Amino acid sequence: GVDIFKDPNNTLNKVSKSIWRGELSLLQEFIPDSIGASIRVLIIGGKGIACVRYVDKTGNLKSNSAYGEDNFKLENMMESDKLQDYFSIAEKAAQSLSSELTVGGIDILDSKKYGLVVLETNSFPDLYDTRASSGIDVFQKFTESFCNKVRTKLNKF
Repeated sequence: GVDIFKDPNNTLNKVSKSIWRGELSLLQEFIPDSIGASIRVLIIGGKGIACVRYVDKTGNLKSNSAYGEDNFKLENMMESDKLQDYFSIAEKAAQSLSSELTVGGIDILDSKKYGLVVLETNSFPDLYDTRASSGIDVFQKFTESFCNKVRTKLNKF
């Protein structure tokens, strides 16, 4: 989950508890010009195939807090001038995790001040939203990628 802490003591407390429980944590500088919006790039077989923008119009920090409500909007970003930049940073983020990643959802903040910043990676992203917004048959692309991966592994035996 995403939490915001304004007091360094709260941050220290949260991180200490995470370490005690053996959890991994990622601390990131707060990026105020990206509140309520994020870019989701769907990666299949190591390549960006679709791009959408999540927008929460309630003023919530998280871009998907109003998901399914009138205050939430999902935008197709496949015609964006920045599409190749989004794909490039998402592909690098996915590759840094694993060369074996079949599908991933890379969330990016597009900040005027900081540029493109990877917010998080999801190894089990929602495919329905991306398909509905982008019009790309992501299920077909996922199936093809998965089958190719299985064939490659079987051919090694």
